[in-house]
Amino acid sequence: MEQTIAVYTKADGTLGDYFECKKIDIYKKKEQEWSKISSISMDYSNIAEPCLIRDHTCEILEQITDCKVIVGGCLTGLPFHIFDKKCFQIFDVNNVENETFDGIMSEIQDNDYNARMQRDMIQSAQPVETHISGNYHLDLIGLMKSCPDVTSKKALMDFIKYKPFMELTLRCSHIPPWLESMNLDIKKIKDQNGDIVALITKIMA
Repeated sequence: MEQTIAVYTKADGTLGDYFECKKIDIYKKKEQEWSKISSISMDYSNIAEPCLIRDHTCEILEQITDCKVIVGGCLTGLPFHIFDKKCFQIFDVNNVENETFDGIMSEIQDNDYNARMQRDMIQSAQPVETHISGNYHLDLIGLMKSCPDVTSKKALMDFIKYKPFMELTLRCSHIPPWLESMNLDIKKIKDQNGDIVALITKIMA
């Protein structure tokens, strides 16, 4: 992934509300440091009509290339919706530092990974392997919501019977009775939403 971030700032370089800002600085990570590679001028001070705000925002967007992340003090209203529609990742930050940028990119990568895992899980209708070899995850609640015809047995029975695995993390509203009757060690906790997160391992004979 190209590591570039757009930062909207006031004329003196400080962060602020998007409508108060006068430029967008584009930063790119080179080796371990983030460096400013270009700047784009902007000025909403004499713009009040929505059509003119839209036009100015689109003019700015046309100048932002190879970048889908924008950060600053506060981005709201019509510009927010325009950037969001163009698939920008939007963050409010308190400072502009290497650590801030690295944290943003790490969060984006984590979100991309989780979304990809969820997509693979829905496509296969069974647990998917995490980044830890032998560990699998299944969001049964999300799967059954996306695929109403998929039952817990359809999603899990063959996996439990035939798939070698170290641990399965299962998110569900309840543990299916048929699953509890199998030769499994099931540790259950409740998450902040009240859903069950079960850590499942096979009991070795």
